[in-house]
Amino acid sequence: MTTHDELMERDNGPLQGLPFNKSANSYPKADFVNPYQPCVVSANEGESDVELYARASLALQSIIRRGSGRYLVVSHGRFLSTMFNVICGNQPRANEAGVRFAFDDLGYVDTTYST
Repeated sequence: MTTHDELMERDNGPLQGLPFNKSANSYPKADFVNPYQPCVVSANEGESDVELYARASLALQSIIRRGSGRYLVVSHGRFLSTMFNVICGNQPRANEAGVRFAFDDLGYVDTTYST
């Protein structure tokens, strides 16, 4: 088993560990968020969509460079969703517009990559 720090969940700044109802009250979502802004716009903290996309790109590259084989990748839904956006070439967009993947908890996907 190998662990990689780049597979960690999104750095969501002050939302870390807060229940959803408390985070929504303390840090309401902005009406418009561009992909370069931190994910918690009201506090100007957390990982932006572009930062998350870059980290997912590097994680995917690391897996592919391991060579042929079967790999089980375990991470959080938002991060895995971003990795699939990287695979499909879906770049970060304002307000998460366009095609996107949304993995819930305990999801499983079987994929194949051929060179």
